[in-house]
Amino acid sequence: SRAIKHVLKGVEHNKAFKEPELRYQKLFERVPIGLYRTSLDGRILDANPALLRMLGYDDKESLLSINAEELYVYPEDRESWTRMMERNGVIRGFEMQLRRLDDKIIWVRDIAYAVRDIDGQLLYYEGSLEDITKRKQAEKALKDSEKTYRGIYDTTLALAEGTDLDVVIQVIVKQAAELLNGRDCIVYVLDRDRKVLLPLYSNAPKDRDEIMSYELPLGKGLSGRVSETGIGAYINFGDKDDYSIYIPGKDKEEDALESVISVPMFDGKDVLGVITVGKLGSKFQDSDIEEL
Repeated sequence: SRAIKHVLKGVEHNKAFKEPELRYQKLFERVPIGLYRTSLDGRILDANPALLRMLGYDDKESLLSINAEELYVYPEDRESWTRMMERNGVIRGFEMQLRRLDDKIIWVRDIAYAVRDIDGQLLYYEGSLEDITKRKQAEKALKDSEKTYRGIYDTTLALAEGTDLDVVIQVIVKQAAELLNGRDCIVYVLDRDRKVLLPLYSNAPKDRDEIMSYELPLGKGLSGRVSETGIGAYINFGDKDDYSIYIPGKDKEEDALESVISVPMFDGKDVLGVITVGKLGSKFQDSDIEEL
């Protein structure tokens, strides 16, 4: 009958409409790159399994319960992302750092675009994230290697050209700071009789007079402990076990944001002193001790 034909036609129409949607959903679930959809204010509306794995989430509901801006290591990256999207409606190859659920930090490359309705009204954002952490680590390793060999070359050149101790120390200080992206570096020598570290040279951009006039007690603070143990160590800003010493006259606010690393200098088996590097707003890691 005509009614039955009408019903069958409707079923075929619905089937034809749903098939592309099902194919899209299968692709969304199986593609190895992280895919997402967010609201205009950053709420995560959808995410595929690859993105869940990338960010360390076991279930989609947990990820959908947070705002995208909470994933960013640096808020200014989110601000830049938002400005570009509002201006261009598309983002191509934006690289940024995100924090996983387990607090590990990864590098990602983002491609995103704004989705609008037929009237041009903005509905939501869709995009894809590619984990580029290994590439970034390789780039950093290459850059660090170049810095290391440049430092060795410059130090060797300084020794060959003049054997002026002051010149050699200045080159070492400069290269040590550059190697670890530090703000400044200080060389201390050990006075065993008085059990103190004497500042020999510093390239600190500020508070240099205060640093150079302060003698560090052996065993006290980071540099004092390193000179006593003969083992390199570091203290990052915000660490609960912060045993660093405040040098009178230095900027206390900057001190609170400074990470410091120190390694011993040896003459055979005897510690001669230490090299200490400081930097603001970022942290050292175990591999930096080996680099220095």
